Amino acid sequence: MSQTTEESRSLVLTTPTMDLRTTTLVVNVRQPMPLPSSETGPRFSGKRLDDFLYEFEIIAGAAQLTDTEKCNSVLHYCSDSVRGTLGHDAAFRGDDWGRARERLIFYYSDRDAKTRVWAAVAELRRYSSRYHEDHNIRNVQDFGEYLRGFARRAGSLVEEEEILEAEHDLLFYHGLPPPLRCAIKPTLLQLGLTLRGSGLLESPPTVKQVADAVRAHFSEDDEEHSSSDDSDGNSSDESDNESGSPESALQRNMLALSEGMVRLTNLLLECHRPSSAVAIRAGQPNF
Repeated sequence: MSQTTEESRSLVLTTPTMDLRTTTLVVNVRQPMPLPSSETGPRFSGKRLDDFLYEFEIIAGAAQLTDTEKCNSVLHYCSDSVRGTLGHDAAFRGDDWGRARERLIFYYSDRDAKTRVWAAVAELRRYSSRYHEDHNIRNVQDFGEYLRGFARRAGSLVEEEEILEAEHDLLFYHGLPPPLRCAIKPTLLQLGLTLRGSGLLESPPTVKQVADAVRAHFSEDDEEHSSSDDSDGNSSDESDNESGSPESALQRNMLALSEGMVRLTNLLLECHRPSSAVAIRAGQPNF
């Protein structure tokens, strides 16, 4: 009886071990590398090196490639131009993947960085021109959207000296529609900015100076509209009060009486006009 119990315990203990081994075998299945000519495989033509290395190392890890296999296969996923540049490099025929990776970065990382910078500067300039042409800054909320969009696109271009601060400020000022620029120009002149002979500013105002001037401009517009609405309301209230007062009722009655007298006078004149005309034709004096 005790022997049977020990065999049962042995079976219970060994069953989970067999399941764990099965699970481990499924996880460690080796995935084949995609063909270099397939659409699913990574492709490097000299740009976006970081993205290419990230994708290549993922599929190489899934295929369980050794460092030697990585070095020998990576150029198959590159364009003819890249293979012509690196095909004679001994790092891609060795077994040190770290060294081969460094050679790719050595030859192509600066080009990738320059491409990103050029694209960022071009997008910032397009954004400024787009806002300048659309004339769609009508209130402080529209200006806030423009300000935040400009900041996202500018990023750290000035800090990294990829664009001059003067151009950065000029692009921001240029993005405002012409009527809004004319409206805030007096405020900017009060800050010490000077004009050229053509009427343009000698130097572009800073982003903060422009933002303060625009917000002050829209704030003044709101106050003017509010005061005009109040005055209209007061005048309408006064007219309503006047129309309901006893004095206004008496004035209306006097006006109606005057109009009646005028109509009566005109009627009497019309009645006497024919006899006057006959007297004139007869040569009699008209008194």
